[in-house]
Amino acid sequence: HEEREERAATEKRHDFVVKVKPAEIRLRLDVDQSVDYELVVEGKLLRTGTTDGSSPIIHEIPRDARVGSIALWPTGADKADATHVIALDIGGLIPVELMPGVKGRLLNLGHYDGAVDNEESAEVTEAVRIFQRAIGAEDTGTIDGKLHQELRAHHDLA
Repeated sequence: HEEREERAATEKRHDFVVKVKPAEIRLRLDVDQSVDYELVVEGKLLRTGTTDGSSPIIHEIPRDARVGSIALWPTGADKADATHVIALDIGGLIPVELMPGVKGRLLNLGHYDGAVDNEESAEVTEAVRIFQRAIGAEDTGTIDGKLHQELRAHHDLA
């Protein structure tokens, strides 16, 4: 969040343009084989494609988007054969004070690619260190109130 002051004449009309980063949705699918998918956000079809789960599906979405879905079906099959339709609660993260909230944010920021669960592990400690180095903080690997604040600043408020 950058704040700045602009000088302008009074009693006149002034137009200001504020540039904001577009919002993105990032989905990483754990699939055994290649699947076709259809991503819908706020009732609008945003993307169709194929994924093998090796890299995330990333797409710009409206900043105020809250709901969506992704339908999955075997590659080459008809969409009518969709085997899974997953509802998406966009922006509905677990609180950062809980381990799944820490892991989810590190995952979204690209520093972690493990399970988003309650387990503490060497992988999440290393992900915390990588995140801390990326933001210029001391890389302690410690999950504490300071880390929670840093994750909020770089994930939730970004």
